[in-house]
Amino acid sequence: MNWFRSVGARLSAALLVVVAGALAIVYAALVPRLERNLVDQRIQQLVRSGNSLADRVPGEQGQWHDWVDRNAQTANARIAIVVPIADVPTPIVQPFADSRRAGSEDMLDDPLALKAAATGQTQRGRIDARGQPFAEAAVPVIPGGAVLVLRAPLRDTLSDVDLVRRRLIVAGVAALVASLLAGYGLA
Repeated sequence: MNWFRSVGARLSAALLVVVAGALAIVYAALVPRLERNLVDQRIQQLVRSGNSLADRVPGEQGQWHDWVDRNAQTANARIAIVVPIADVPTPIVQPFADSRRAGSEDMLDDPLALKAAATGQTQRGRIDARGQPFAEAAVPVIPGGAVLVLRAPLRDTLSDVDLVRRRLIVAGVAALVASLLAGYGLA
């Protein structure tokens, strides 16, 4: 008797296809949506904090360093105040105050800060800087001038999504094995 022609093998194969299809649908519907929702939620938090803080930026540039340091911890994000520099071949923003003291080179060509300065409107999004993903909000403080930038790493958020992804795969493999065993047991 051929093993592949037995009722148990056919039932196991049918259950395997049904379970694999269901798992693929759950994975495709859950994981990308979860990542998008978590990232969007973090970006929205930065926008709310940025809008609230933009009204309180001191008028004196000399006070900006202390101000960003004080507010970075409250916002749970890196805070910088940047100003667009227009008289260069490629537009850049010059950081004047940054809660991250270890250099601000990654802010020079920040697309959201440049767009916020140019449009006068809050910009938000996910960016990559220094090879890492970040959530960011750029809020104009002075029309055509200073922009308040709030940036937070997405490493922990994306790690949580990866954990869900791995657990879903492990559960899926267990369900597939169970469907094979159930197919043989029911036959």
